[in-house]
Amino acid sequence: MKPAIVLLLSLAAATNTRVSVDWVGASWWPDCREYAKFVWPLLQASDNETAVDFNSIINFAFYPNQADTLAACTNNNTNPESSYLCKIDHFEACTISNLGCIGGCDDDKKQRQLFQFLYCFEGLHVKALPNKDWPGPSWLNAMEPCAVKAGLDYATISKCASDVSQGSELSNTFEAITKYVKSQHLQYFPWVTLDNKQ
Repeated sequence: MKPAIVLLLSLAAATNTRVSVDWVGASWWPDCREYAKFVWPLLQASDNETAVDFNSIINFAFYPNQADTLAACTNNNTNPESSYLCKIDHFEACTISNLGCIGGCDDDKKQRQLFQFLYCFEGLHVKALPNKDWPGPSWLNAMEPCAVKAGLDYATISKCASDVSQGSELSNTFEAITKYVKSQHLQYFPWVTLDNKQ
């Protein structure tokens, strides 16, 4: 990842403004885990006085790619995408909305909270099932502890994640994510842009 770090620093220095990094990935595939494991240590490095304050110069946006249509999740774990993986998609979308981080966070603290949660939940508490890119339903057990660790409002986000009705917070977030993803004409995952450039 070192070349990526150098590129981000060079771009921020050249423009003297915050650099925007937009990432589209399936929220439970390996590329999302890699993004979380890349970003959080950069933001955490800001705690070291000799380190570059990435949190103040880079706006990291996360777009967890959703299902084609928004629907209530089931409890039938034999179909992961409509059950526990669906619950993860909805919770992460509502986390982004709750923090005001759709398209990037509006302040540094919220950006740190988002990626601390993703690093904990996606980056550390994951073990893929045999011959699959995603873990089993027990992964859900890490959601609340990781949310609490990051200082998220777990109860409010969970309530949002369960309401798929038209006009709900989840529905509006789903539409915002879907609109952005469609505008990018994705060719593969993950899809990453720097200041809107592929």
